[in-house]
Amino acid sequence: INETNLNNTEDGIELATDEIILHASYIADLQAGGISIKTVTATHTVALTESILLCNATSAAFTVTLPAPSTCYDAVNFTSLVYSISKIDTSANAVTIATLGTETIGGDASFDLLYANESLELVTDGANWHIKG
Repeated sequence: INETNLNNTEDGIELATDEIILHASYIADLQAGGISIKTVTATHTVALTESILLCNATSAAFTVTLPAPSTCYDAVNFTSLVYSISKIDTSANAVTIATLGTETIGGDASFDLLYANESLELVTDGANWHIKG
């Protein structure tokens, strides 16, 4: 490793080699022995380092905005980040999952989680979000 293959990015330090790009934040998650789990109670924009969002809309309905699909897809290795978003409360308040722009979620502009324990697992092809499973 030398300074010519280290880059500062929004998500941390990136190590670029001929075969692999490693994000320091992802390595930290792996070293910690697990994936990121976050409880959300208000409007939230999903970070690249987050994996599972537990949404509690007891106080009010809110929106969870996904990152741009192009930032979550590796076109060289055909791999996608996976996001799991769940509504964990029993209120009538919706958790709306939305995109940053004109991207779609399973062909729709947004997706509402309306019921307790309803969840959505999402992957991307770099252009749009797709419902997994």
